[in-house]
Amino acid sequence: MADTTNTTQAQQPTNATQAATGAPAAQQQGRMFTQDEVNQIVSDRLARERAKTAPAEPSAQDLREQELNAREAALACKEYIANQKLPAALLEIFPTSSEDAFKTAVQKLVKAFPIIAGKPSGMIVNTGTEHGVPIGGGIDAQIASAFARKD
Repeated sequence: MADTTNTTQAQQPTNATQAATGAPAAQQQGRMFTQDEVNQIVSDRLARERAKTAPAEPSAQDLREQELNAREAALACKEYIANQKLPAALLEIFPTSSEDAFKTAVQKLVKAFPIIAGKPSGMIVNTGTEHGVPIGGGIDAQIASAFARKD
């Protein structure tokens, strides 16, 4: 009867790892881990994976280089505006972080509204007065017409 009891116990897995793998405990080479150790291992692996996928924090050198590039681009945009004789307000309207993007945006704006560049729009307005005479005449013209001789 003692033989029957020993046979039954030998056939039953003694721990969860043995039940999962189906191998006897003598053939397993690993050790048993506590739940706290397993939690620590998993959290360490998760931290490593997150560190791989998370963007690296820029160094002081990288930040300084980015700042320098932004200043150079802003200066180039300012020079472009001055060379094209365009209003400086465009520097406040469009982002100056990329010189090419700034130039493209300004060129599109000037193409749509040529008056910004100081170019005539092609529209002629007839004021009915001679060239160079102010429209409405101003106060001086009104006084002169009030004292003018009427024959």
